[in-house]
Amino acid sequence: MCGACGSYSVKDWSWPWLAGKYSAALISRAAERLSRVRGVRVVSAPNGWQITMPTGSTHLVPSLSELVRVAKIDPAAAPEVLLIDSVQPFLLDRRRAISVRMALPQESPSSAASSWPDCLMNAEFTVVAVDGSHIRRFVQELKNLASIASQAPHRDHIRMLPINAESEPRLTTRPWLGLPDKIGSADLPALCLSIAARVAALPTTDTEFREARVRCGEHSVMRLQSVGSTVTAMELHPA
Repeated sequence: MCGACGSYSVKDWSWPWLAGKYSAALISRAAERLSRVRGVRVVSAPNGWQITMPTGSTHLVPSLSELVRVAKIDPAAAPEVLLIDSVQPFLLDRRRAISVRMALPQESPSSAASSWPDCLMNAEFTVVAVDGSHIRRFVQELKNLASIASQAPHRDHIRMLPINAESEPRLTTRPWLGLPDKIGSADLPALCLSIAARVAALPTTDTEFREARVRCGEHSVMRLQSVGSTVTAMELHPA
């Protein structure tokens, strides 16, 4: 496929939870609230969002990351704690889940480039073992895997689960600061927008491994992990 039909439209790490007109409308309102530009207008469009600046210029953006950049979302902003749980459910991510862990000393690490087809074809193979002999190598490989998984056609079939940092020796997890501990489920789009702004603001030299855990409403917890400016995994699971 050449991609001209639009099947491979741009999607980023948050798309499974933010799909649909309802979520797109919530994102639009959140973007206007968190923008550093007074008077900016954001509305959902068939392939993303249309941004109208106070000067009258308009921009069509296809992803949350581009929305953050063009609408100038404040990296220091955070969604309000709106504990409203009687809202429409968000689309769950039903793509194939892949676990990533450090390879044991006696086993051979999986080859990142060749592991994804095996994971898709073999229902029993759900773990990618990465060389953990050097922590920087492990973190870089985690970032590479996330990059591969986000590319077409993998992004429509594969998602990476957050790794259990507590069980991985030498892996230091830093929290994302400035995020609320609990929000209403209707504010999940605003939370994603706030995190996207923080990710976009990181320097390209940043290689820190970070994690955010935020309770969404009464029944779910959002868990997100990133390496530098790359989001490696995001999961919404029962509280």
